[in-house]
Parts: sequence; C-alpha cells; structure tokens
Amino acid sequence: VELFDHATLTHRDLVTNRIPSLVKGIDVITRLLDSLSTRPVKIKYADLKGRALHGPRANDPCNGIIQALLPGQRRGYLSDWAAENFVRWAQTLGFIEYDSGTDTFTLSALGRQYVNIPASANGINSILEDALLSYPPAVRILRLLVAETHLTKFEIGRRLGFVGENGFTSSPQHLLVRDLHREQDAKIRNKMLSDGEGTSDKYARMIAGWLQQVGWVEQVPKEVTVTVAGSVYTYKLPQAYTITANGQTALRRAEGRSSRPRTLKNVYFEMLATKASSRQYLRVRRASIIETLNGKGFKSVAQIEAVISAAGLVVNSGMIIDDLAGLENIGLQFERNPQGAVRLLDTVAKLVRPQFAIADTQPGDVQKLKEEVRSQLMLLDHVRLILIDLSFDSVQNRLFEQETLSLLLECGFEVAPSVGGANRPDGTVWTEHQVKNYGLIVDSKAYSQGFSCDANQRREMQNYIQENITRPPSHPTSWWKEFPEALVAPDDFRFLFVTSRLIGDFRNQFRRLSNITNNSLGAGITAVNLLLYAEALKSGRAVISDGYHRFSTLDEVVI
Repeated sequence: VELFDHATLTHRDLVTNRIPSLVKGIDVITRLLDSLSTRPVKIKYADLKGRALHGPRANDPCNGIIQALLPGQRRGYLSDWAAENFVRWAQTLGFIEYDSGTDTFTLSALGRQYVNIPASANGINSILEDALLSYPPAVRILRLLVAETHLTKFEIGRRLGFVGENGFTSSPQHLLVRDLHREQDAKIRNKMLSDGEGTSDKYARMIAGWLQQVGWVEQVPKEVTVTVAGSVYTYKLPQAYTITANGQTALRRAEGRSSRPRTLKNVYFEMLATKASSRQYLRVRRASIIETLNGKGFKSVAQIEAVISAAGLVVNSGMIIDDLAGLENIGLQFERNPQGAVRLLDTVAKLVRPQFAIADTQPGDVQKLKEEVRSQLMLLDHVRLILIDLSFDSVQNRLFEQETLSLLLECGFEVAPSVGGANRPDGTVWTEHQVKNYGLIVDSKAYSQGFSCDANQRREMQNYIQENITRPPSHPTSWWKEFPEALVAPDDFRFLFVTSRLIGDFRNQFRRLSNITNNSLGAGITAVNLLLYAEALKSGRAVISDGYHRFSTLDEVVI
C-alpha cells in the first residue's frame, strides 16, 4: 500500500534503488518510474503485477512494480503471480481502488489512513483490523471457530463459499485422514497433505493465516478420527485453528454486539463466483439477491424470486435457497423469521455490478445441467453438484477422482484408499453383504468436450482388467489386493468410466474392450447420472445390488 504514497520510505526505495537495479530494459524502467511519479499515484494493473513471458515462470524477468518491491524465495524479486496476489489482497481489504475504465489502481481513503496511522511492533494497526472485519470470509471463519472451537482447513473449506461449484472446492477430509493413517512413508504423507487441497481449503488456510497474524486465531494441530466403511482411522492434521479471546472480541465488533456499530461488509462482484463456467450469470444472480435484501426488511424466497425474475433473469426457489446458503458461507449474516422469510443483517458495500450484454448473463450448458439436477436432489446434499463442474475440468482431475469415490462411499459401496497414480486405476470399489457382490474398477475421465474412449483410453482400462484377472506377483503396486478374495475376475467385476459426456464411438470401444478381456463387462456414466443414481439409492428407488446388472450394459448408464 505504501508504494502509492510519495512520502513513504517504500516509495522512495522503489524509485531510487529496487526498480533501477532489478528491472531490465531502460524502456521498462522508464515506464514504471513514470507511473510512480504521477500525483496522485495511478498505476496500470499490468505495471503493478508484471507480465509473464512464454516459458518457465522461473525465467521471467522483473518487469512489475510489486515484483520489484519484495524479494522472492529464490531471487531478488517476486513472480508476477505472487505480485498479483498482493494486488488482490490490498484491493479486497479496501486499501486500493480499481478503475475499470483506465485499468488502473489508486490509493483509497482507507488506504491513506492505513499508511498514516502508526502500527504496533508486529505491523498491525486498527485500520488493518477494521479492514479484515469488513471482509466477509474472514468473519465467516471467526464465526465457525466460535461455534465449533477447533477446525481443520478442510472442515472450514467445506463451508466456505459457494460449495458445490468450481472455484470453491474442498477435498474430502475423511478419505484423506484414512489414507494418511494407512501410509507409512513420511515423504508421501507430506505430499498427500500438500496436494490434497481444494480451492476453498486454500482460502481457509490463507485467511486463517491473516487472522493468526493479527492475534485472532491460533494454529493448533487437530487429531481427527473418522470412520470409513466400518473401520476407524486417526491422524493429526497440522493446519487446524482455534479462536483467541481477541478473536471473539473482534467477531462481536463485526456483528455489532459491542459498543461499536456492525462493520460494513465489502462484497466485490468478482467474489460471487470465480471459476464456474457461467461466472457472470451467477454473479449477477447473487448480486441481485443481495441488492433485493440490502437495507431492506424480511423477504420470502418467493418475493426474492419475483424481483429477480422481473429483472430478466431465469431463477427458481431452489437456486435462491442455495445462493442464500452460499452468501452465508462467504460471511454474510441473515436472520430468518418463523415463516421462513430472510433478512440481511449486514450492510453490503463495494458491490458494483458491471454492464453486460444479455448473452453474458445467461447460464451456459454446464450450469443448465446443474440446475436440472439440483431440482431432483431431495436427499443428496447439493454440495455434491461440484461433481458436474469437475467432470468438465481436466485441470482438476484428481479432485474429480476424490469426489467420485467419496460419493460412491456415501452410497454404501466399499472404497479402497486412494488408488490413482502410476500403474493403478483411479478407484477400486466393491459391495459387501449383498445377495450378489461385485467389484468396480473405476476410471474418472474429466473432459470439457466429452469422453469417447479412444484407443489409448481403452488400453488403460484393458491393462487394469487384465491385471485384475492375472494378478502378476511382480506388479509394482498390486492394487487389486484391496478387493475381497471372494470376488473372482472377470465375472464378479465391472469396469466403470465416470465422465462429463459420453460421445463418439464409445459403445464400439466398450464392446472391443470386453472382447479383449475375457468378455469383461462394464459401462460408462456421466457425473449427472451418477448423482441421480446416488439420489435413487438414498430414496430407495434403487438398491446397490442392482449395479451388478446396471453396470453390465457396455453402454451409457442413464437414470
């Protein structure tokens, strides 16, 4: 924040020392110094964060102001990605303001106060504390810790943000604890802990880190005990948090339960959806809900729906109920009366809705799929809708595998510890205590355009099926050992592809796969149909034993 103030040592050091010594190219140096010389200081976004080049990030030169401002872990300046995070944090806390017309940032009035008011020995002052209390996710974490005392980042992440949506993912803690409990290699355990994070888990860890620095939260490892398929597992997770007495006082301030009024809550338009395929539609829908309630009294879901529908958005009560839960999860506080109407207790600031073309605020195909399924999930938690988003996102294939296995476990299947990796299928799943038990070799395939089971993809499953039949003693993983000995390959097993859409020549590929592997049987199922199958199992309209035939069709399973 100080780089925006000519009077600070930070600004002076940038101009006289860091930029001239770290930035290469006289034209780049001149452009950055010219930006810093403006009065008031007004800097383009790209000049603040720098520009990444094509190729490895480690080879990128220093060409941004914030890159030059702070040293990196391995060199004298930050990467553009780290610099961008500092920009976003300063903006989120209200210290700098963005002008979309000029793509520039300037110091806000609050930022001026932050710079001018002295800080304590650890760099904290009252302005920073007030800014954190105006950031709803920080308040959400404090509120969760007051209610439940001691939570891991996964327990927080599962209830932080718009759960069931890409951009707000959380790894299934019960499966991770089981796998950590069973793993003997410390290096592998550390890798599992670092890799096993969803987006919301990262948010939880990052924001809890801020709260820890101001003395409102303490990091205290938590021993977590879970029961999976009748077995008990325990592991001490290091990233877990408790609230301090000062944190409880801060929460009372944020909620207006002290001598000071309730803090304004800054909700930026971009906070209302991040990676979802229909970001603008979701942001507009949720912004409309906030605007309908902000500063108003109680309104029923039907009244909210009527206001938003009159503005031209296609909504229904189920969407609004889930959005209200999501807004609560980002840290806004609501009150509900006996009739079920809601009132927003917070006053929301900073919510500026940009102007969009009508086409930009319509739901895309993936979002339409989710809305169709949402209305049919009466018993299954809507957090499971994330499976649809993940099935179209190959970048998060690992999380897609975890969510698929977690859902099958919830449905009553037995699920082996995370199998996916080299020389292993994504999941080994089986039934117990049925008239006819069977095993599933599960392969999760996240593809944005759909899955055709081409020759390479078919051969992967072919290898797994044949390994399960022959069970070679020299195999490096012997992944099939998790299956019960009573199950005999190939007759008692099915292959199952889980994906976004089944396209192309997949039926012929399934038949060929069967012919090559001793007439093994199997099927493919989309994330949508897997969710509907789980709902049918929960409602009693389907039973788990029917999977022996349901997954034998060499075709797409449609519920």
